[in-house]
Order: sequence, then C-alpha cells, then structure tokens
Amino acid sequence: MTEFRVWAPRAERVELDLAGERTPMKQEAGGWWALEAPGADHGTDYAFRLDGGPPRPDPRSPWQPQGVHGPSRVLDHGRFTWTDRFWQPRPLSAALLYEAHVGTFSPEGTFEGVASRIDYLVDLGVTHLELLPVAEFAGERNWGYDGVNLY
Repeated sequence: MTEFRVWAPRAERVELDLAGERTPMKQEAGGWWALEAPGADHGTDYAFRLDGGPPRPDPRSPWQPQGVHGPSRVLDHGRFTWTDRFWQPRPLSAALLYEAHVGTFSPEGTFEGVASRIDYLVDLGVTHLELLPVAEFAGERNWGYDGVNLY
C-alpha cells in the first residue's frame, strides 16, 4: 500500500489519478490531502487532479520518467540493492566542501559534465560536493534554496 499526499490549500477537491483511475483524496489539516492506495506498487504512474483540472505531477516526486510535466511514478527505495555496506564516511571535521553550479561548473552545463570532473575534485582534496539550486526560482534576490514560490 502506498500513501499519497499533496499540499493544495486552495483546492476544494483533489483526486489521485492512478494509472488513469481517479479516486477522491481526503482533506487533512493545513491544506494537505491524503489517500492510501492498495496496488500502487513500484513503477505505477500517478498524478493529482485539483478541482477537476488536468493531471499534475507530484511536486515531491523523485521519479519523473516522462519529464517534469508528465505523470509521476511510484518509487520503492527498498528495492535498491546496496553494494557498499562496509563504506565508512569521513569525519565531518576532515571535510572540505566545494560548492558548484551545475550550469557553469563544466562546459556541458549538465550533471554528466559535473560527474566527469569528480576525479579532479578528489585530486584537490574535496570530500563533499554541494550543488547550488538547479531549479528556476522567482525574484531577484534569491538563490533558490527556499521551498516557496517554486512554480
């Protein structure tokens, strides 16, 4: 069973569109809507419909295989097979952080471009890579870290 939750404080009605089948969600305090759906297993596509509108992806979705405007897909993190059970993190006192913007760190301006330069950062002694925000954000004086006004 998968629990779906979405924050839609202005909506009067929210439906879960699960593989084309719509089910009304229950309104909760603070503008949240929730529904537990049996059969919504790993790989199942879903979206939310607010007030009878078009399907919208889950704003907290970790898996968008059809792009940012397509349906979200249920991801079961427990299915991942870990291969590094003996890995030990370095102590935070030995950390050397490097802050990078994906769009300007490499000529490609992509995550693959960043990944191809990881060895360079390791050679510099960098132990932690912190990515600057990668999403668009509103306003002139904002780095995009806060979770408000995202869309």
